[in-house]
Amino acid sequence: MRGGCKQHSVSNALEKPSASLTSARKALNKTNIIGFHLGPRNAFFVKGAQNVSTMFRNTPAINTENFILLAMSTMMNLSPRDLAKFARDKSGRSAKPLPGHEGMPPSERMWFRYTDLMHRYLSQTRYATAVAASYQRFFGEELERRFPRVGEWKEARVLCDIMKADMLTAATVSLLGKRILEVAPDLFERFWEAHKIFGLLLYKPPKWAFPSAYATMERFVEAGGRFFPDAWERFDWSGPDVEADWEPVFGSRFYRELARWMKQVDFTQRSISGMTSATAMVR
Repeated sequence: MRGGCKQHSVSNALEKPSASLTSARKALNKTNIIGFHLGPRNAFFVKGAQNVSTMFRNTPAINTENFILLAMSTMMNLSPRDLAKFARDKSGRSAKPLPGHEGMPPSERMWFRYTDLMHRYLSQTRYATAVAASYQRFFGEELERRFPRVGEWKEARVLCDIMKADMLTAATVSLLGKRILEVAPDLFERFWEAHKIFGLLLYKPPKWAFPSAYATMERFVEAGGRFFPDAWERFDWSGPDVEADWEPVFGSRFYRELARWMKQVDFTQRSISGMTSATAMVR
C-alpha cells in the first residue's frame, strides 16, 4: 500500500444503508421516535435523552451487547461456539455480577473480562500513555524513513503515503508489535480491501447475496490471525517482557493480555484471528 492510493467505486448495496440513515435523520425533525429498515434489519432512531434512557432501562432487547454480537459475527468472524459464549453471558460488564448471576464462574463472564481488559490496558493513564508514546516513536521512525534528509524538499501525498501507510504502520506496531508485519506482510493490503465493506457487513446482509464481501473480510481476518501461533511460541511467557508496556512480539500490554485471555477461554483459531484483526481495525 505504500506505493500508491487507488480509487474504488462504491456499489449500490453500500449506498442504501446511508440513504436510509439520511432519511431517518430528517424524519426526526417531526417526531421523537421513528422506525425504519436498515438493510435486512429493523432499526429505530430515538431523540431526547429522557426517551433514550427510558427505552434502554425498560427494554432488555436494546443494549450494546446485541450490537457488539452482530459485529463479532460479521466483522470479527468469530466462530459460532465462541459467539455463543458471549451470548450466554447475562452477568453484565461490572466486576459485580448482575442480580441472579452471582454464582456464575469467573471464566464464563466474557463481557466483564473483555471490557476489563480494554478499560485497564487502554484507558488507564499508564497504559494509554505507553501506547501513545509507542505510536509517536514509530510514526517518527516512518517519517524519518520517508524524509531521510532534513532541509530537502520531497513530495508526499498526505492521504495515500502518510495516513494510509506511515500512520497505519505506526498504529499497528504500537498495539500489535512488529512481528505481525513480518508474518503477515499483506495485512495492510487486505485491510484496505476490507475497509470498503465494513459498513455493509455491519448490517449482516445475507451471505448468499454478498459472497464477495464476506470473502474479503475473511481474507483480512486470516491475515490478522496468521501470526498468532508464531507469536505465541516465540514469546517467553516466563521472561521479563510479560509485564512490559511494549515489546516487539505482541506489542502493547493490552494485546498481550488479550492473547493470554483468548487462550484461557479456549477460543478457536478463527475467533483469535477475528479478535486480532478487530484490534488492528479499531486502533
